[in-house]
Amino acid sequence: MIKKPDNSLFKYSVATSIYPPYRVISKVEKQSELIRKHGNPISLPSLFADPTLRYGQSVARRYSETIQSLKRNIRSEQEVALNYRADDQAAALGDMLVSDRIDYGIDYPFIADYYNQINGRQLLASTLVNERHSGIILGAVGCATKAPNDFAESVLATINPIIINEILPSQGYRAHQQHWLKKYFKDFDGVYQEKLLPRTEHE
Repeated sequence: MIKKPDNSLFKYSVATSIYPPYRVISKVEKQSELIRKHGNPISLPSLFADPTLRYGQSVARRYSETIQSLKRNIRSEQEVALNYRADDQAAALGDMLVSDRIDYGIDYPFIADYYNQINGRQLLASTLVNERHSGIILGAVGCATKAPNDFAESVLATINPIIINEILPSQGYRAHQQHWLKKYFKDFDGVYQEKLLPRTEHE
């Protein structure tokens, strides 16, 4: 989940991952039209207000508050194509785009990479979003606050030390994140260190 301050619905673990800013995902042949009409990087207010384009997303996808508020500019909920497929979120968005059910979606750029990889060809493209509406995203484990017997508190007390002391410092975990994410950061290692690894007392 996207790491947010604890609230009445969820409590979150320490940050577990760094994700690059969201991008606009489209079919390769649609990308030039989106850029021509809405700029490069793309202006999200302009894109969302375009009545000629169909927007879609996986039903489980959640965005930052900035993007959520901009998304409300879409004229009606009926114009949002939702995909309820839960087994493969990346393929869900890609399938909607490739079958021309939608013209664009908003997601992490590696979603397009993954879809292209599993299909063996360049079907999807990702386009930068105006930086005013994007930024590095932290992932975390989320637990429902309303679960019985203080489940959230108990689980987070157990897993946070494991995340901090074992998972985040491990080379295997970092290498897995690097495989999908490094090309989207100017300094992946620096951001990983700053955002995920605990600082020592003398820093």
